[in-house]
Amino acid sequence: MWSVRLQILGLAMLGIFLEFPDAALAIWMALPGDLKSLLPPDFVKCLGYGIIIAGTIARIFRQRKLADRKAALGSESQPEIPRPHHVDG
Repeated sequence: MWSVRLQILGLAMLGIFLEFPDAALAIWMALPGDLKSLLPPDFVKCLGYGIIIAGTIARIFRQRKLADRKAALGSESQPEIPRPHHVDG
């Protein structure tokens, strides 16, 4: 499911850079100067949030492989729910 994958990726990115801010700074310093002038200083944080939002939006779209798998399984994927027996008193 792409929605879950994107949200995990965004959270992992944010978590890594929040836990290891030196890594974000090292990546920022490794970028060429002309690219740095185009990007805001908190670009990595914005990118992480953007990926999480993309995961939320991806939830709206139908994923054909999941729909096909669900159709192939049919009612087998739905567990039968036991129903209470009605006893007349």
